[in-house]
Amino acid sequence: MASLECRGDVWDVFANAYWPVSNPTRGAGLAMPGGVRFQGNDLVVDLMDMRETLMSGADVQIARRLGDLNVWGYGGWYHFQGGGHRTNGFAGGVNGYLTDRLAMTVSVTDDPLFHTNVGFNVTYFFGGRSGGAVAPPNVFSRMAEPVHCRDVAVVNETMFVQNSVPLSSGGIPVSVTHVQSGAPGANLGTFEDPFTTLPATQPTDVVYVYAEGVFNNQSYQLGPNQRLLGEGDGANHIVDTDLGPVVLPPGSGGAIRPVILNSTVNAIDVINVANAEISNLQLTNPTAAGIFVENSTVNVNRVVTSGGMFSLLA
Repeated sequence: MASLECRGDVWDVFANAYWPVSNPTRGAGLAMPGGVRFQGNDLVVDLMDMRETLMSGADVQIARRLGDLNVWGYGGWYHFQGGGHRTNGFAGGVNGYLTDRLAMTVSVTDDPLFHTNVGFNVTYFFGGRSGGAVAPPNVFSRMAEPVHCRDVAVVNETMFVQNSVPLSSGGIPVSVTHVQSGAPGANLGTFEDPFTTLPATQPTDVVYVYAEGVFNNQSYQLGPNQRLLGEGDGANHIVDTDLGPVVLPPGSGGAIRPVILNSTVNAIDVINVANAEISNLQLTNPTAAGIFVENSTVNVNRVVTSGGMFSLLA
């Protein structure tokens, strides 16, 4: 900051220039104003990135003593720019001494960017000679008064909104295969066109089987680090992302967990994979095992089996 002042018995003139001396922009936080939702095979969200930018600028003010007191009314113009914005405005106010050691300032600013703001400041001078006087001192003694300038930096806050940003885990987008019994469309395994039957092993993080589906004489074999999840029955499936844990959104929105019925082979195979998960499914009357696990680690929860068995081979 640089300041130029001209003080007199009746009139004062002040001019100041302001500029940042370090990185003027910093991130002020990241929010998710939009809900998590499906798009294709991705989990997406709307992100709002807040950024704060120190603004550079200048102001010029003229002050006049009010009556016979050491109280001054002032007014003037200012300009600030930064963060892709610039503004011009008016500033005015009153400052002076209530006692020899207690000074007060009331200010009003108005511009198109920050609109109208009212400020109030009280300064008390400790030790030594007092900062001023209730009665007007001579011009020479007024040179010890504080510089007439802005006491705080001007910061422009900007919001950058990114729509439908894929959520990631470890920098890799979280991928979901969708399965809905009887779904219309092209049946590509996306949210818009789910598979109608349990597919062959999919290269996605999650295979999401929608509620109220019945999959007769079908089966599925999990891949590494894959989750086979059923919708319904009040289950909330948590997905860890780089922005924190999120709840998997509804698929069809149904209430009854999906059923894998009358499988002529193992209903679910987990073979030579690690960190698999099976959750919230009904396995009914499989000819072989309901869940067959070999050389694998798997977390099984909220799975109901009837007429089948759980087979585990080391």
